[in-house]
Amino acid sequence: MTAPASSYGIGSKEVEAYTGFAYTDLLQNGAVMTAVQWDAFIAEYVEVIAQIVHRYCNVPTFDPAQPEATITELRNGRGPTDDSVWPVQYVAADSQFYLHQIYYAADTAIVVQEDTASKTAASAWTTRTVRSSEAGGDYEVITKRELTMVSFHHNIPNFGGNNVKFVYTTGYAPTSKEYHDITFQVLRVFKNLILSKKGVEAIATIFAAGVRDYSQLPNQYSEAQILSHMEQSILKRYRRYPVFGGPFTD
Repeated sequence: MTAPASSYGIGSKEVEAYTGFAYTDLLQNGAVMTAVQWDAFIAEYVEVIAQIVHRYCNVPTFDPAQPEATITELRNGRGPTDDSVWPVQYVAADSQFYLHQIYYAADTAIVVQEDTASKTAASAWTTRTVRSSEAGGDYEVITKRELTMVSFHHNIPNFGGNNVKFVYTTGYAPTSKEYHDITFQVLRVFKNLILSKKGVEAIATIFAAGVRDYSQLPNQYSEAQILSHMEQSILKRYRRYPVFGGPFTD
């Protein structure tokens, strides 16, 4: 099986272009890195840094090419809840479900299914159809800004626990400004990691040389500053905050 490309397509070429560092500038096991070691270092830590960024933003990923971009959400069907009339009628919230993550529509359509069996029987996932120019279907997909709603107008899900399933791809289009902005922040964080590594290497060299003048010690980057307030100030606009209750989590 072919391994997925690195997050945001970042490799040695991109890191070298942004940071100005190359494999000859860093050490591994006390010796200058080789090109192979440099490539392996970047491949490993780009993924680590991408995860730091994603965890800060409360998302699985912003890169639709990664395996984490395939999202499966199980939600509770509400059934009709307007009991002010008889028979009980549906209100808007009974038929509307908001996706937790950004919907990347350019990849594949949302798969919407309902388990129509009772909890005492084997599951029976029935695929619902989207409204199109050929047929009315069961639901519409409505996206406003970065919020996507699946709104049913036919076969509205029955009351039940985890009986409605949405499968979709999340992330930004690789050609979008948002994607390039997040890629740039990952590179900035990678630069902080390299500067921290260079500082540790410099300290080891100074002590190995027996230098007593500690003024020669570099100004250290703390590991707590790998994701610094500078990157956080940009990434805040991409953070997703949980909203509990109603069509967001039921």
